[in-house]
Amino acid sequence: MNNSHTSSFAQSTVAALEQEKILILGLAKEGVSTFNFLRQIFPDKQIGLADAQPTLPFQLQKAHNITTHLGPDHFDYLKEYSLIFKTPGIPQNLPEIQQAVKNGVKLSSNLQLFLEIVEEKKAANSQQLLDLPLPLTIGITGTKGKSTTASMIHHVLNVGGFDSALIGNIGRPALDEAYRIESIGIFVIEMSSHQLSHLTISPDIAVIHNITSEHLDYYRDTAEYIQSKESIARYQKVNQYVLYNPNYPNAAKIAALSSGKQIKISSASSIDSVKNDIQVYLKSHYLTFRDNKVKSSNDESIIRQKDIPLLGKHNLQNIAPSIVIAKLLQIPTAKITQAIKSFQPLPHRLEKVAEIKGVTYVNDSMATMPDAAISALSCFSDQPIILLAGGHERNQDFVPFAKKIVESNVKAMALFPANGTRLWNEVQNQQKNQNSSEQILAKEVHSMEEALDFAQKHVKKGDVVLLAPGAASFGIFENYADRGEKFVNYVKNQLQ
Repeated sequence: MNNSHTSSFAQSTVAALEQEKILILGLAKEGVSTFNFLRQIFPDKQIGLADAQPTLPFQLQKAHNITTHLGPDHFDYLKEYSLIFKTPGIPQNLPEIQQAVKNGVKLSSNLQLFLEIVEEKKAANSQQLLDLPLPLTIGITGTKGKSTTASMIHHVLNVGGFDSALIGNIGRPALDEAYRIESIGIFVIEMSSHQLSHLTISPDIAVIHNITSEHLDYYRDTAEYIQSKESIARYQKVNQYVLYNPNYPNAAKIAALSSGKQIKISSASSIDSVKNDIQVYLKSHYLTFRDNKVKSSNDESIIRQKDIPLLGKHNLQNIAPSIVIAKLLQIPTAKITQAIKSFQPLPHRLEKVAEIKGVTYVNDSMATMPDAAISALSCFSDQPIILLAGGHERNQDFVPFAKKIVESNVKAMALFPANGTRLWNEVQNQQKNQNSSEQILAKEVHSMEEALDFAQKHVKKGDVVLLAPGAASFGIFENYADRGEKFVNYVKNQLQ
C-alpha cells in the first residue's frame, strides 16, 4: 500500500482492500474512476478489468499490473475474484452476478466505497452540522428532477456560505472527489436507481422525488425499479433526515423505511388543504415558504415567480428541497433568493435556446419519459406548439401523453422512430375520444435536421418549437445530450 496516498483517506476501509482480489466490472466512467482510485492507493496491486467491449478504453490502455477479461465471455471469470466493483450500468440481477454472489464473491461500487470512507471519516470527526458529524452527505433520487434538484441544492449551499461538492450521477464519479473528504463540508449526490440498488449506507439527508415507471429494459418490472431506490432511506439513523412529498405514494413508501426525521414537503402551486410539515407554494406570484411545525410561523416570500430561472410550475418541486435544506442550515432568506435567482438551468432541461422572429425554441431533450414531456407541454398552454417527440421504444404508456397533446395547443408534430408512430396513433385515438376537430399535422422524421425543417414549414410568429420527446434517444441519436445538442446547433447555426 502507498501510505502517501492513504493519509487523507480512511485507513481501515482502504487497508481492507489490500487483501482482496479485485475485479472492476464495467469500464465506463465509473469503472475508470474506480481503477484510478485503487491504483493511487495500491500502485503495484494486480487488478482485474472486465467489460463486454473487446478493447480497453483509451484511459486504461497504458495501465500496468492488470488482468483483462474483455469481450462476450467477460462474465466467465467472476468466480476468480473475492471483490467486484460493478459499474451501475450492469444489472445486478444478471444470473452470472447472482451466482458469483451466491458463491461468496462480494459486490461493491464506486459510490459504496466513497460512502464507506466518508462514514469512517465522520466517526473520527468532532465537527458537527445539524447534530451530524461532518462531512454531511445529501442524496437525491426520483424518476425525474433529481439532476435539477441536486444542482440547485449545491448552488444554494455554496451561495449560502457552505463548501459543497456535486457528485454522483450528475457530476464526477464519487471516488474522483475522495481526496476532498478532509476539506469539503457537504457532498451533494445525485443517486440513480442503478447506483442505489446495492448500497448499504444511506445519506444524512435523503431527498426522494416522485417515482414512476422507468428503465423497464433494465429491471424486471416497475416494482423492482422502485425497490432499487430503497437504499436512499433504508439505512438512515435516527438523527438523519428524509424529505419527500407524501402526495407521491412510492416516495412515501420508501421514506417510511427511514429511522430518521421525516420532513413532508408540499410543493403545490397553491396552499394545500391538508397541511404537511413544510410547504413551498405560489402566493401572489411569489414562491412562499411555510413551516407548519412552528406554531408562530408566518408565510415567508422567497422569490418572485418571474425571477425564477426555471420554466414550469413543476419545477417548484425541484426547488423546494433546496429551500428546506437551506432553512435547516439557517441560511438567510436573502441568500436563498440570490441563489435561486442566479441559478443556471441545466442543458437539455426546458432550456430556452433562442427566440427568432417571434418563435421560441425550447430544448427539453432530457424529457425521456411521458410524464416529463407532459410537464413541458404544460409550460406553454397559451402558445401554439410544434412538438418534436418520440424515440427509443420502451413500451411506456402513451395514453396520458397523447391526451395532453390533444388538450394542448399542439399544431404539428415531428415524430422520431421507433415509437413516434405509436404515439401518433394514440394521439388520433384521443382526438376521437375527445371529439376534437383540431387538425394536427404529423410527419415521421429520421434526423434532427429533418425535424426542424418540418417545423420551419409550419411555424408562425408566437409559436413554440418544443423538443420534448417523452422517450429515450437511442437509435438516431447517441443519447439525450446528443439529441439536445443537435437541436441547439441547428437552431443557433441554421436559423439565427
